[in-house]
Amino acid sequence: MSFPVIAGDVGGTNSRFRLIGPDGAALGETLTLKNAAYPSIIEALTAAYPADVIRAAQTLVIAVACPVDEPPFHLTNAPWVIDPAAVKAALGLSQVHVMNDFMAQGLACASLPLDTMQQIGGHPREEAAPRVVVGPGTGLGVAQLIRACGKWIVIPGEGGHLDLGPRTEREFALWPHLEMRGCRLEVEMAVSGQGLENLYRGLRRLDRHPDREEAVSAAQVTERAHSGEALAVEAVTLFTTILARFCGDLALLTLAHGGVYLAGGMTAHLIDLVRGPAFRQAFEDKPPFSGIMAEIPLYLMPGGTPALDGIAAYAADPQAFEVERAIHVTR
Repeated sequence: MSFPVIAGDVGGTNSRFRLIGPDGAALGETLTLKNAAYPSIIEALTAAYPADVIRAAQTLVIAVACPVDEPPFHLTNAPWVIDPAAVKAALGLSQVHVMNDFMAQGLACASLPLDTMQQIGGHPREEAAPRVVVGPGTGLGVAQLIRACGKWIVIPGEGGHLDLGPRTEREFALWPHLEMRGCRLEVEMAVSGQGLENLYRGLRRLDRHPDREEAVSAAQVTERAHSGEALAVEAVTLFTTILARFCGDLALLTLAHGGVYLAGGMTAHLIDLVRGPAFRQAFEDKPPFSGIMAEIPLYLMPGGTPALDGIAAYAADPQAFEVERAIHVTR
């Protein structure tokens, strides 16, 4: 691909863009835009960069929060529809590469130095062993990484849409009060921004709170928890407990001795709970495999924009990864 490249991380709420050079280094600052302020990614890009910068770049590589199969791509938790051919034509680009957002997080997991991450328990990682990346934000993203033939194979999926069941007596009482998709409760409906809102609303319904149907955002729930409101504290605690259990489920899936890596905006907002001993305890609570779980390390991905770092690593050395089938390229 030609350089410079415009790299983009297009989430459900925000889009982040960065110009990168042939060595993967950033050319200028990362720009963050609110999706709701623009009708489409075309307007967002033209707001982010002057026309001469876009013409000079010629190549756009974006990670999007939805499955990447056949275009156009419909964001799962936002109204944008991304048609690579229309973007290419409107902006005068020579090529547009589109990958799933957790493909980009997986690329970051494979390429970022270990010392940029914070380990939470477990043994040192086995460098060639399977890895898992999990990230709650507007939605819940998941990717697996497998090392084969000297390359990292990144397998993005839709693990956030797996079914979620209760474990404790309180959870069994709570489940009927939670919003579901169809006839089932997905993990994302508890472990994401909308998931935290769902848990808090459900707890207020369960306890017959007089304002139980009041719309309360995830940010407000977090603020109320920090101020000591009991139900908000319970919602945030349950959120992190379910996240830890889910990470443990995914670790068991591949015996991820290469580590489970936590990304996503919600993780950053609740970082003190994620670092606490209860999180690790819930992660390991998988009898009869608790001994194996105690060995598997958890890592906090670095703050900032790891997805853009992953895109930069791919752009600088695409041959280091086996990802061609998972990236849609329009030329």
